[in-house]
Parts: sequence; structure tokens; C-alpha cells
Amino acid sequence: MNMCEQALQIRRHQENLALAALLNFSGELYTRCNNSDEAERCFRECIRIRKLISGDDSLEVAQALYNLGYVHETFRKDFRRALRCYEESLRIRLDLMEDLDEECARCYLHLGTVHSNLHSDNKVFFCFKKAIAISHEIDSPDSIIVEDSIIGQGHTFLARDKAVEALVQYERPRNLRQGRRNSNDEITKEVADIQVFEANALIKLSRQREALSKLVQALDVYKKTVGMNHLGTGGAFQRLSEVHLEMGENQEALFCAQQALNIRKTLLGKHDDATGDTYFVLGKIFFKRADLSTAAPCLEAALETFRHRRGPTHASVANAMYCLGCIHECRKEWDEAIACFQEALTVRQKIHGRDHLLVADVLFKLGKSHKNRGESELGSDCLSECLRIRTNSKGQDDVCVADALFELGGILSPQVSGNFDPFQCYVDAIRIYRKSLGESHIHIAKCLARLGGIMQSKNNIEKAGSCYEKAIAIFEVKLHAAPTCEKLKDYRVERDYEAYSEALLDWATFLDNIGRNDAALKIYRRVVTLLRSIRGKDKEAIDNILFRIAGVLGRQNRPTEALQLLQKVKESRITAVGEHHPSVADLYYAISELLEKKQDYESAIMSLEDCLRIRRAIIGRFSEEVAATILQIGVVQSQAAAFEEAIHTWDEALTIYKRAGFQEDDVAIFNVREYQENARHMLELLNS
Repeated sequence: MNMCEQALQIRRHQENLALAALLNFSGELYTRCNNSDEAERCFRECIRIRKLISGDDSLEVAQALYNLGYVHETFRKDFRRALRCYEESLRIRLDLMEDLDEECARCYLHLGTVHSNLHSDNKVFFCFKKAIAISHEIDSPDSIIVEDSIIGQGHTFLARDKAVEALVQYERPRNLRQGRRNSNDEITKEVADIQVFEANALIKLSRQREALSKLVQALDVYKKTVGMNHLGTGGAFQRLSEVHLEMGENQEALFCAQQALNIRKTLLGKHDDATGDTYFVLGKIFFKRADLSTAAPCLEAALETFRHRRGPTHASVANAMYCLGCIHECRKEWDEAIACFQEALTVRQKIHGRDHLLVADVLFKLGKSHKNRGESELGSDCLSECLRIRTNSKGQDDVCVADALFELGGILSPQVSGNFDPFQCYVDAIRIYRKSLGESHIHIAKCLARLGGIMQSKNNIEKAGSCYEKAIAIFEVKLHAAPTCEKLKDYRVERDYEAYSEALLDWATFLDNIGRNDAALKIYRRVVTLLRSIRGKDKEAIDNILFRIAGVLGRQNRPTEALQLLQKVKESRITAVGEHHPSVADLYYAISELLEKKQDYESAIMSLEDCLRIRRAIIGRFSEEVAATILQIGVVQSQAAAFEEAIHTWDEALTIYKRAGFQEDDVAIFNVREYQENARHMLELLNS
């Protein structure tokens, strides 16, 4: 290459056909070295000089146009520019030559490939058949051009989801190529190329194991014939990683993707399309392994390449944005998730229209994210549209329809229910899950737990209890063992355990509300154990359950145990959020109630004063919460027979209630007046 560049420097001042020939030769060398920028520069300069000297329609111009088209097609993926170059090259040849030759056949071959990528179906097969016919006319029925044309037809069938027809097309070129051997009597790399193509078709037919076998064979051939540092080897590793990922074999997928990345970065650079594809697969693999901190940079690198190389409205951009949205969803970063899903939705709607399943998939995620951000109406709109698309595309009994019904049921309320009833959403989802997944699938347990909540809200105690018990029974069968750290790396498993803990908590709350304290206490403790396994660092969730357990212990007349538990929770909350926090104030209040039950009135008042101090600092001196706390201090004082102090304390509560806007006929003020009247009556009795 250096000698070529030196020769170019010498001849730069001489614009003649010799310089043009040297530019064309240099462009071909740059093409072989995958340096597309320099190759394009050389071919353009060559075309300019040849047109200037020989005119627009010379065979030399046709040759350079063909070479430039190849750069646009292979490296730039700019198929429209490639099309113009190939068509102009072919036009010149057809005008100048009496008989069609191999170069004409090669032009038709590449025109077929370009038309296939541009989805010009009526022109694709015409061009490939023309290339084959010309090869037969010039007595080359088994030439590489014929093989490549047949392969091109196979690619076109495959792109149109006609995988069986594609396999039929690939068979003849494979047989021809297997008959050729290299100098060591070994199969050539061209056979490996066909094996990769056949693997792609087998993947479309959901025959992953056969595809895997084909790819392993191809990889072995590439290693023997061209070595590790070759694009064919990198491509085989890439497809192997994708198949392993689809089969859930994440470790194998990771190894293959890393091999593909090393090869492609070395040969093509970090910002090439193919390297971007590998970064994308790596991002998906790390996401599956719950390694979000590694997945995000991979997907961001892929996204940067896709936007720069393919444009902002390419399908790969939408795919990368969708995956990044899923990462933000797992991190509960709802604003970022919604932004990613919204961009993915816009691109997919532009490419596929509004009724495609890929659009429904984004709407599903977008609806859940809006729901979690508290935007129920937006969430309901997205999920309803998702349900419409999936029902129309897949029918009423597909699992993806049940998934949409389940999420829609969870977001609906009387204000945003529209045409759907939450109860009916869960009933329909259960019917579909049972039909498709069996009687005891975990999705059914999730639906039953939600139905239990609906029945409880309707005071149908018997049906609510039945739904909860059936749900928990399924969860216990499916998730019988405590989750391990390895299991929880799979975000889907983690979500199943979280759903289990939510169902247990709802059941415990239900039992608590109907007065079954012993049963509620047992379930609450199970929830704490489970939450410590799946969310050990989420102290707030665990503290909230411990708070409830203390409440049950208090109702069971076990104030000492309840008090000890609340003291531990209080210390945990202060460590986590500091003392000046509403949850800490609530804990001081609950502790005072237990101390009052133990008749330790002095300590109860001290705890209430701590609660009062925090509420004044957070909410303000003249709020309803502050007045209610002062009222309770007066109640404890009266319990301790300090009636005069209680009356003065209640006067302060009255003042604050009135400053907060309460009227004399409000219940709160009526209660304070009644407390004061009873205290005065007690004083009269004591003094009589």
C-alpha cells in the first residue's frame, strides 16, 4: 500500500489515464483492506479523470462505477447509491458491447442483491436470473456468479420469511462448493459461508439445534482456512452468540460475542455496522445476566453506531432504544425508560405502521412505565392499544394477549377503566394462561392474587380468601426453594419472587383485617424472610412489614415484644433516612401507644413529644397532624390522671385545629371538647 501511495504522490500533478488506473488499483487495494473511506475517494477521483479524458461512456468508467457501487453496497449499506452506480455501469456496458460478458453478469448479480435490500421484489429475481442466463451463455454454468445468484435468491426468500424455499436455493451452491478443495484437499471457506446462510434459515424455522450444528461446522472451516482474524470467523461467532442467547445459554453466548467483537474491532474498527451489531448482542446478553452496568454501555455504543451509520429512523436504532428502555425499567428510572420507549415507538410505527406486533411490544413497556410513574390514563391508553394489536394479530387466546390483559387490569380504576373491567381482565387472562400454559403456571398465581384484592375491596371475604389461598399454593409449588443470588441474576425470576412476596403481603393484610391475628403474623414473617432474600438492601420495605408485625403483637396483648420490635425499626429508619422523616414520627407515635398500653405514661408522653417535634419541623406548627399529636398527648395525660394538664394541652390542640381551618361543628373539635368535658367531670369527682 505504501508503494501505491508513493506512486500516487508522484503522479498527482499528471491527470492522465495512467493516474486514473493507479487510483482504481489503489481503490481496489483499500477495498480489500476494508478502508472504505479511502477506497471511495480513489474511485471517485478515478471516475472524474476517466470521464474528463475518455468521455462519460467508456468501459474504464463502467469498471470504476462498479467498484464504487461495491463500496456503497458492502461498507456503507447505502443501497440507493449502489443501485445508481451499478445501473450506470451496466448501461455503459450494454451500449458499448455486442455480446454480454462476465462483467455484465456480475453487475446483474449485484443489482439483484441491492434490489433485495431495497425490497424491490419484482426486480430482484429478474436480475439474479439474468446473471445466471448470461453465465450459461458464456459457458460458465457452474461459475461463482451463478452460485452467488442462486444464493442471492435464497437470501431474498429468507428476507421474505420463506425459509424452506431459501434452504432449497442454498443446497445446490453448497454441493458445488463442497466438490472444490484447496491445495490441502480441505473444504474451502466458501462452504462455510453457505453453512452460515443455511443456519440463518434454520433459525427462522425454529430449528435452533440444527442451526447451532451448522454454525459450529462453519466456524471450524473458517478457523482452518482463513484463521481467527477474519470477518467470516467473526460473523460465525456473531451468529453463534445470537443462537445461544435465544436458547438461554448465556455463558456460551457471551464467549462467542466477545470473540466476534475482538475480531470485528480489529478488522473494521469500533464504529463499523458489524461491530455495532456485536455490541448490541453483548448488551442483550449482559441484560439477561442482570449485569445492567455492563449492558448499558454496550447498547449505547451500538446505538451511536446505528444512528451514525444507518440513520435515526433505522430499525436497529429502535431495537437499541427498546433494550435501553428495558434497562431503565429494571432500575425504576421511569423518565428515562419512557423517553427510550417513546423513541422506539416512533421509529417502529414509521417503519412497520401502527398495527405491527413490534409496535405492540413497545406500547406494552411504555404502558407499564407510565403506570409506574403514576400516569394511569397514559398507561391505560398504551396497554389498550397494545391489547388491540395483539388480539388482531395473534387471536384472543395467545399468551401475549393475556400479558396485556394482566397489566391492563392492574392499571384500571373507576376513573380510567374505559371499556375494560379489571375483574374481567384477570378472568380472561387466567382462561388464556390455563389453555396455553397449564393449570399451575405462575402467571395464574399473579392473576389470582389480584382477584383476591378485588374481592376484598368488595367485602366478599370468602372469595377473597379462596383466591389468595389458590395463588399462594401455586407460588409455593413453583418457587418452593428460597431464591439464590445466582437465580436472582435473571430479572424474570426476581420479578416472580417479588410477585410472590406481594401476594403474601396482600394475603397477610387480608387476614389481619378480618382479625385472624395468628395467621397474619405467620404470613407477615414469611414476607420478611422472602424480602430479605430478594431485596436485602431495601430496608424500608422490610421495616414496613416489621411495623405491621408490631401492630399484630400489640393487638395480641404482647406489648413488650411489639415495643422491642418497633425500637429496632426506629433505629433502622433513623440510620436510613435521618430522624426528621415522617416514617420516624409515625414510629414514635406507635411506640407511645404501646407504652400507654403498658401504663408507662411518662415514657409514652416523651415518645409523643419526639413525634410532635419531628412533625412540627417537617409539616409546620399549625397542621392537622400536629394538632392530632397534641390531642393524643392530652389523652395520655388524662390516662395518668393529670386532668388539668390534659385540659390545657387540649386547648392548644383546639387553637391549632382552628388555625388549620376546622370549624366548631367538625368531628375533631367536637372530640376535643368532649375530652375536656370528661376531664372536668373527673376533676369535680376527685375534688368532691
